[in-house]
Amino acid sequence: MQTPNKQMIETERLHLRRWDSSDIDQIHLLLADPEVMQFSENGAPNERDQMTWLQRATTQQPKSALHDCLAIERKQDNRVIGYVSLTQDLSRVQSGDVEIGFRLVKSVWGRGYATEAAHRLIHATQLRGSFDRIVGIVDPANLRSVRVLKKLGMTLIGGIMLDGYSYADHLYALDVRDIGES
Repeated sequence: MQTPNKQMIETERLHLRRWDSSDIDQIHLLLADPEVMQFSENGAPNERDQMTWLQRATTQQPKSALHDCLAIERKQDNRVIGYVSLTQDLSRVQSGDVEIGFRLVKSVWGRGYATEAAHRLIHATQLRGSFDRIVGIVDPANLRSVRVLKKLGMTLIGGIMLDGYSYADHLYALDVRDIGES
């Protein structure tokens, strides 16, 4: 179901689009699953926090060249299967960096959707001149996400200690100048 104000980026199998309030059921399937949220700092959020998450996502305004958080919708059935994002939260990344993020419902893991969505978002976003690097911050035990970051061409830079964490996550990076045309 598309509404007229939804920005959309397409891949062969996916639509990347803005969220709307009708997506709450899909948000629940995504964010309430303990396995999907296993590597999240706070685990699976309750229903109130899921609503807050969706309200924040639906009211995002594009900031410079970034797309914040877009819903990943599968073309074959118009089902929202997750999200992909590019953000610059200076409590997580340094100036000149933009962070890629993604999360998918468990039923579609291992099918290349995260890589496809992240790759397309990177290429659809005007990063050159605005940012130096795309980074991914990942729990070292989250091997699925590590594989996606490597498929995107990112390399391990080292550990990064975020506020509130008791162990270091891994920081992967890709120089924006190394992004090919696509």
